[in-house]
Amino acid sequence: MINTTLPPTARYLEGKIAIVTGASRGIGAAICEILASKGCWLAMNYSSHSSAEITNQLSVDLEAKYHVRVVPVQADIGSESGPAHLISSTKAAFQKIKQPGSTFQIDIVVNNAGTADILSIGDCDSYSFATMYNLNVRGPMLLVRAALPYLPHNRSGRIVNVSSMASMAGLAGQTIYGGTKAALEAMTRTWSRELAERVTVNAINPGPVATEMYNSLPREVKATFIPWNKNTPLAAIREHVDAPEFIEGAPLIGGRPAYLHEIAGVVAMICSPEAGWTTGSVICANGETLPELLADWDELHHYASVALPILITAHKDDGYRWLQQDIAMPDANSGDEVVNPPPFLVALPEPPSLDQAADSNVP
Repeated sequence: MINTTLPPTARYLEGKIAIVTGASRGIGAAICEILASKGCWLAMNYSSHSSAEITNQLSVDLEAKYHVRVVPVQADIGSESGPAHLISSTKAAFQKIKQPGSTFQIDIVVNNAGTADILSIGDCDSYSFATMYNLNVRGPMLLVRAALPYLPHNRSGRIVNVSSMASMAGLAGQTIYGGTKAALEAMTRTWSRELAERVTVNAINPGPVATEMYNSLPREVKATFIPWNKNTPLAAIREHVDAPEFIEGAPLIGGRPAYLHEIAGVVAMICSPEAGWTTGSVICANGETLPELLADWDELHHYASVALPILITAHKDDGYRWLQQDIAMPDANSGDEVVNPPPFLVALPEPPSLDQAADSNVP
């Protein structure tokens, strides 16, 4: 008979060890908190000296609040040696804490650190390419490789890669960044097969998230989120439920971004024992943004062949449509900075009439 007995839901990760990169703030810090609340021990990675104090304090707070062990580890995941240093430092720290002679095991790896720079193709260069790919792609690869000797051998392990809707949306200015997230998702699928007897491997794809950077954005920038939010069912404001600042700001942006705990909650769900049959997937963590094709060219929403929309507001001017592409980037989670791009303007010829469109071969 199959044993279906599962650990208590409240602390189903009791005593397990997780490594979270980019853990000093934003989504990374929220992931650490929810994993700690489930009983998980943590190695909280941060990259720069400026993040040391906040990470150290967060580790102390989590230990006191949830009665778990938390170790801050400084390592540059974008460097060639950083991922291996993170693993060796984590092993050294927890072997001192665990019972003598116990086997060191890494149960969860969350590849959350990342960086973004919004560049049109004409502005892309080798430096920007290397910077983003080293942190967003090479870093997770080297970290998983370094963790390999310590991953479980019974399918109980979890690897979670934090991707972005930019991986599929084809947004202007994201030649490099969107490519890094698409590469991360490709590695997710590959690792899910290569490591099937040891860990499940999944990714999540956040949209707009209420990070510190998001909250500090000017009103005019937040106003560009209206088309995005009104096509996201879960972005609708709930009176007497949502935070007062979200309710107050809703008219400006047409809804609300994700709370940090909502993104972290998806990660915790993937890490649960009940998620053991889910692997190789990109899990929705964006409120299910929906594309909508409107006949009114003054508010055109490009209907892509994928499930992710490129949201556009169109304005007519002298026979051209000035397309403002409304983009909201997730927290970059480098541990130091987050990047939210400005809207992009593109001029296109006037669209064909409905009769002309009906005669075309364009779907």
